[in-house]
Amino acid sequence: MAGLRMVQAYRAEERGADRFERRSDGYRQARVRGQWLISVYFPFVQLLASLATAAVLVVGASRIENGTLTAGALVAYLLYIELFFAPVQQLSQVFDGYQQAAVSLRRIHELLRERSSTPLPEAPRPRVQAAAARSPSAVWTSATPPRTRRAPPGRARSGRSRTSI
Repeated sequence: MAGLRMVQAYRAEERGADRFERRSDGYRQARVRGQWLISVYFPFVQLLASLATAAVLVVGASRIENGTLTAGALVAYLLYIELFFAPVQQLSQVFDGYQQAAVSLRRIHELLRERSSTPLPEAPRPRVQAAAARSPSAVWTSATPPRTRRAPPGRARSGRSRTSI
């Protein structure tokens, strides 16, 4: 935004718009691809968890029928499967968030490193001290008139004690 006047002055609006469109389209394509990968990965992990649960249930039911496994042990195995796949899904969600944050941080760094296209003035005007900088209590607006009565710290105006957490 800082170089908007320079772009307009040199009639580079079309080039700037084209460059913006290319970068924006590249970002959009990357986000679409990333969302597609996420939409494939999470259901795939869920499918694996469901297939593993079904396999343990089928094998466990036949073992219970043969008398080589108890129902409590089958329930324990089913819980173990859940304990195995839940952290895998959570870890992948955290990793996705980390990747998005890393990309955002890189873009912020790029933005902060970019030089301003607005030239510095050759002879800058001297800085003027504002009245508020010298005396902040002397400045007030019509919405906040100056206080004439002050309650002592820790006391309300009616004399009751205030509590704050």
